[in-house]
Amino acid sequence: MARGLYYKGAPTRYGMVRPSPESVALEIAGPAGVGPAGVSAARALGLTTQLPVRPELAVVGRLPKGVHDVHLVSRANKLRMGLSYLEIAVLETLRSWRSTVEGGWSAFVTAVKDLVKVGRVRLDNVHAAAGKEHNTALAESLTRLFDALPAAGATA
Repeated sequence: MARGLYYKGAPTRYGMVRPSPESVALEIAGPAGVGPAGVSAARALGLTTQLPVRPELAVVGRLPKGVHDVHLVSRANKLRMGLSYLEIAVLETLRSWRSTVEGGWSAFVTAVKDLVKVGRVRLDNVHAAAGKEHNTALAESLTRLFDALPAAGATA
């Protein structure tokens, strides 16, 4: 754990339960602009049964120190600061859906549509933040997603 960060886990007959490495990393990095990346992003969206060797988190700006057992990636896009955890998961999955989403493109579109319907993903914010990303795979996938969503019955 990091200096000044304390956790009291539930006692069990085998000892105290430790916090997950991802929850510690989220506490250290803070909530703004932090979300899952890679396989962790697809998993957060319910699109894979894969378990990453280490959880992955995308962080805006410099990587925080004192984070162990979590793979952190730095992103320069300041617009990510206004995105929720799941909105960042959508952005990150757009980068790598071919290798992380088990059900293919249609499963990804359906998951995003369902999250938009219940208000957990705001497509206008995702679209604005994606416009500042410098990843061509993400840009191509975003265009494809917006082309597919009206056909799937989602509204932006």
